Amino acid sequence: MNGEIIEEFKLDEYLAGIKNKAARSLSGALDAHSRFYILCDRVKTYLDEDWLKEHNKGNTDILLERQKKAILGYASEVNYFKDKIREYLKEHGLEGEAFPAWYEDLVDAIFQQNWGLAGIAPWMKLPDSESAKIIGENIFFMINGETELQPQKIPAKRYEQLRKALILSDRTKRLDDNYSEVYMLTGERVTIYNGSLVVEGQQSMVFRKYIVEALTFEEQARRHTIPHELIPALESLVKMGVRIAFIGPVRSGKSTMLLTFQMNEDRKLEGVFIQTDPEIRINELMPDAPIMSLVADGEELVNLSKKVVRSDANYIVVAEGRDGYAFNMIVESGNKGTLRNKTTLHLSDVEDFAYEIANKIVGVYGGNLDYQIVKVAKSFDYIFEMVELPDNRSQRRLKSIHEIRYDHNTHEITYNRICEYDFHTDSWQFYYDVGKRIEEIGDVEDPAALTVFKSTLKALSEKYPMKEKVVLHPVYSPGRAGNKVGDGNE
Repeated sequence: MNGEIIEEFKLDEYLAGIKNKAARSLSGALDAHSRFYILCDRVKTYLDEDWLKEHNKGNTDILLERQKKAILGYASEVNYFKDKIREYLKEHGLEGEAFPAWYEDLVDAIFQQNWGLAGIAPWMKLPDSESAKIIGENIFFMINGETELQPQKIPAKRYEQLRKALILSDRTKRLDDNYSEVYMLTGERVTIYNGSLVVEGQQSMVFRKYIVEALTFEEQARRHTIPHELIPALESLVKMGVRIAFIGPVRSGKSTMLLTFQMNEDRKLEGVFIQTDPEIRINELMPDAPIMSLVADGEELVNLSKKVVRSDANYIVVAEGRDGYAFNMIVESGNKGTLRNKTTLHLSDVEDFAYEIANKIVGVYGGNLDYQIVKVAKSFDYIFEMVELPDNRSQRRLKSIHEIRYDHNTHEITYNRICEYDFHTDSWQFYYDVGKRIEEIGDVEDPAALTVFKSTLKALSEKYPMKEKVVLHPVYSPGRAGNKVGDGNE
């Protein structure tokens, strides 16, 4: 590559200081970074003038629309600008000019600086990086679990151009909003913080790329996210159709684990896959499965919920539950007997699970909190808790598995731990415990899978036993009023 690392250069300031027209010639004794940024400016001027000539000094709105679409990644617009850049470079014999090392080639460098994502552009091509940030003039990429400062900068003027183009790409957004979320054509979410929300000179933009890894259980084990010996039990849970919630903090691997389970589902079963953001393209991952992929949020889910619950879908997946509307849908579905439902939840304490979801539902629909807590507990069978390792943020682990039980006699909810991760030994321990409800589901849905699940869990419990049985008794459980603990679990 004919490139070299170039320090940040502010073209507008440089040009303002040039008194002599002749000094603007690229053939002069300018350093590499000056030549590149002057070239970018000249190409932009050339394209603007060329557009005005072709369209009789009109239709500038069309040009602006093209520029907005180019930033979002529309191929036709990107190709239009890149073709024009190539024409200019060839006409002026400038194909060999130097460009910053973080770009692919000279054409791409000029495009990104003028009409693309500037210094953020290289991040778009990093397949394993989940996020990038602009804070002031600084640019950061998440690489191998660590946030790293990049050599490229983005001047305030270029940042503002980028901000305006992104916000104006969505007609529901306003330029004077202090907070905005927009989406790139390829699904990246851009969160923009502006105005009174930020310290002066520290305007911020966060790019989030959803790393959708359609992993197998084998691959999860290879990465040491789960123990390999547990795979037969996990495969059996899928066959039995148990309802699972995946919890944990941001970047803990919740969604990836959900997708791992989902990819093992029977392709003949009909599903409804609901997201608040269009991040997971489930139909590309499972093109042979009859899955309706829906994007809805907030109150849009109210009417949708009634239709989905009444549909003939075999299961519902809420890819990332955020509010009471989304959770109410999957709880209502579970209470009507629908199996195989799955969801994720940002939650760091298993014991808070039923309360957290019930509280969100009551917050938007009203009703009795205790009653809703019971409905939640009866709507899920297992909680898979995920965690990001503190000393290596690129590594995820299955932290625990809990079976949820509701005792009809005592009305007590319990979370019964059957698997836990030991951070000190980087290994797992197990406890053999299978509730009545799981037995009933397995007997009806897939007795052979139930047998495999029980035998696998029993063998693991004997080989890697937990020190003691762990049963969580949440204080909010209706049955806790008299500190009762029931004997018969559902």
